[in-house]
Amino acid sequence: VLALMLAWDVYCGDFQVCMLGGTRDKWTRIVANFPGVTSLNLKCDRKHQHESWGFAKDHDGRQVWATSLESAYPKKMCV
Repeated sequence: VLALMLAWDVYCGDFQVCMLGGTRDKWTRIVANFPGVTSLNLKCDRKHQHESWGFAKDHDGRQVWATSLESAYPKKMCV
């Protein structure tokens, strides 16, 4: 990745998914070859509640690690 970043112009969008509809304040980075991705640079404004980390219940009621529930991007990123 470092070699790619040195060879090409790359840009990063660093954000907490709660600002895009996620339920936890998880940090995510997206690397792209266009500067518009930097518009995703968002830090939590702390104006909303977050679900806790650790164990949680999945859609079927099974106990899972909360990190597994954060593996999909929030819907606001798909629009």
